[in-house]
Amino acid sequence: MKKSIFSQAIIVILISMFGKLLGLLRETALAAYFGASGDSDAFKISYSIPEVFIYIISIAIAQTFIPVYSDILTENDNNKTKVFLNNVFTSVTFAVAILLTIAYILSPTLVSMIAPGFEQITTNKTIVLARILIPASLFFVLSDLAAAYLQTNKRYITPSLVWYPHNLAIILSILFFNSYGIYAVGLGAAIGIFGMFLIQVPSLVLQGFVYKPYLNFKEEGIIAIKNLIIPVIISGSFNQLYLIINRILASGLGKGSVSAIDYAARVSYLVYSIFVISLSQIVYPLLAKSNDNLPDFTYKLGKSIRIISILVFPIVTMMFVLKEEIIVLVYQRGAFTLENTNKTAIAFAGLTFGVIGMAYREILNKAFYALKDTKTPMLNSIQAVFINILLNIILTKLFGLFGLALGSSSAFILSSCLLFVKINKKIGDIRFKWISEGLIKYSISSIIMGFIMYFACQYIIGAFGFSENFIYKSIIVLIPAFLGFAVYSLMLFVTKAEEAFDVITRMKKMWLVLGNTRALSKN
Repeated sequence: MKKSIFSQAIIVILISMFGKLLGLLRETALAAYFGASGDSDAFKISYSIPEVFIYIISIAIAQTFIPVYSDILTENDNNKTKVFLNNVFTSVTFAVAILLTIAYILSPTLVSMIAPGFEQITTNKTIVLARILIPASLFFVLSDLAAAYLQTNKRYITPSLVWYPHNLAIILSILFFNSYGIYAVGLGAAIGIFGMFLIQVPSLVLQGFVYKPYLNFKEEGIIAIKNLIIPVIISGSFNQLYLIINRILASGLGKGSVSAIDYAARVSYLVYSIFVISLSQIVYPLLAKSNDNLPDFTYKLGKSIRIISILVFPIVTMMFVLKEEIIVLVYQRGAFTLENTNKTAIAFAGLTFGVIGMAYREILNKAFYALKDTKTPMLNSIQAVFINILLNIILTKLFGLFGLALGSSSAFILSSCLLFVKINKKIGDIRFKWISEGLIKYSISSIIMGFIMYFACQYIIGAFGFSENFIYKSIIVLIPAFLGFAVYSLMLFVTKAEEAFDVITRMKKMWLVLGNTRALSKN
């Protein structure tokens, strides 16, 4: 278990990190050429239209596919497995095509609902962009399904590469076709979505998957997925609803507010997608295969929570302490002005702590799905949305854009706390004492780290002032971050966090293996 999580997670995290940094470069390019403007607002809202209809279904299919497929694999019936796989791919394509047609027809209505505060010219651009992106969304669903298939068969690398073609297509459309305006970016995004599926096709073939159209809604595996999927779709719908609510409220806070909170969310989501999603892709199939072995299941779950905590806590601290400097480094150039930076930094400050809540929700939801309990995450998502709506309305009136972001973060943290209580009731002791001991140590280490980063950043700015030079902007972030993470690592040893000693033990074993290999080669 330790070897599976640590070694495979490191590889997937590294691949995902570069892919997401490429995504950050995509957002930087978009900000540089379009700023926080009506055009960027139109693109971001149009991109959210498929999310309403398709992405939640895509995620639901992938989440329910893994436990059902895992059970079928245990039967060692190759013919049954092939029939199930072909049926799933055909059924998904058929159902999604119908939903996409509905979304395409209703796109003007959806745009008006999601962004009622838009000017008419921005609304018209959003509708055109939505109709470019909606047909391409079929391949987003097929990409998620292909990734779920590969992950269940312990092929994690290819699924972690899917965002490379997507981000590259958008970046190239911005750099080379920006004279055609925001519509070129929409077309680039559509091509990139197709690339997400295409890049996985070679791995599907190598795994032995051969597609033959087959459609039977009464097949055993399809029925099992249907029995699980409705709560997951509802859960996903409510998860996406908070984004829609944020955009509705942001659209009334002045031009560029939708883009500001979206730019901020992109950076905060970077941590979530690199570390949390990467780890969950590995943990979920392992949990699904251990759902009938409670001691093993609880250990894997507890270990996953500790690992994600030790990674996320310091990064969230860094994002909050260096919020202005990070936004300046990532976005402030070209059409992205100082005013845009200030607005985005305000939203970023409110969103940072929500990453912790998002991380715990992701892991705990996967635990429930592995146990084939899709209703608990659904009810939790509904509760989270109502909490989010209430907090957003209140805090937006009090603090504007910062309150809007803070409301979302608070909702994520509260809903994750509720999931902790529910999973503990469902499976008994989840080693809460062991988990809590780790969280206390990580928290103390992160707080000390935060102070070091703050004073280091203030010293550099005080000594050298501010410059628009990219290298200087990088130094303001990287030097305090390096010092902070060095202090954090030291504090983990001071507080005797077991993960720190696990790393040292592994490094010693690797060194011994390397030494033995060299000795054998000499002999």
